[in-house]
Amino acid sequence: MNTEYINKIVEIGKRGTCTDQELSYFLPNLPDIANKDLLHVLRSEYGISTQHWTRRDILAIDTKGNAQSLRNEDEKLVSFIVDLIKGIHIIEFKSGYGGSSTTTICNLFGTLIEKDANRFIDLYNWIASNGGNYYIESGVIFEESKKVEQNAEKNRIEMLANDQKIHSDAVARKQTNRDLHAKTSNEAHVIFNEFKERFQKMNDEQLIATYNEDLKKQGWVSARGRFHAALQEEFVKRGIDIKTIGKKIVENSSNN
Repeated sequence: MNTEYINKIVEIGKRGTCTDQELSYFLPNLPDIANKDLLHVLRSEYGISTQHWTRRDILAIDTKGNAQSLRNEDEKLVSFIVDLIKGIHIIEFKSGYGGSSTTTICNLFGTLIEKDANRFIDLYNWIASNGGNYYIESGVIFEESKKVEQNAEKNRIEMLANDQKIHSDAVARKQTNRDLHAKTSNEAHVIFNEFKERFQKMNDEQLIATYNEDLKKQGWVSARGRFHAALQEEFVKRGIDIKTIGKKIVENSSNN
């Protein structure tokens, strides 16, 4: 890429307009994101950073304490960058691709912000007043955009904190439920073992009588479930069929 190409962009930026003849020069090779040569030359020959800046990055810059006198060479570089970005913006809009210059322009903000943040804000406001782009809203100056972004960031932080609280509460509830389940399970196991030990000490008649006595009860609690499980286990262990329990009771009564 020759210096004529870049000089024409800078001249358009200084003048603030792009003629049809000038546009015809750029149409075959617009200064948009697809023009890798442009960014390479600006980076290698002009020392301009081409690292991309997001809208959040741009609006987060601190302009306090940035008013300082620049060395002559830095002043020339700042003016060059400002005119270059203006020229790219104007060319892209005249070509009918107003948003296409967005990424290229944001790739050129870094050095300008570093050297003179206040000039950057002036440029930001100029772009906003000249149609804007994807990152810079048309008609909205830097300070207004910064306030909107700060409120949005505050909302993002609050939403994140709320999401984290919801997640923490959910984790706590799950742990509580697991602990409760473990406690209930342990209690049930203890109750089952107590019934099991009790039934093991009974003879067959006592075991059958215990079963039939329980049949008279109407209510149901979890302990009764453990009672039945332990009783059933003891019946199986002794080879007693529950279906024959009533018959055994009758036989035992007749023998008495």
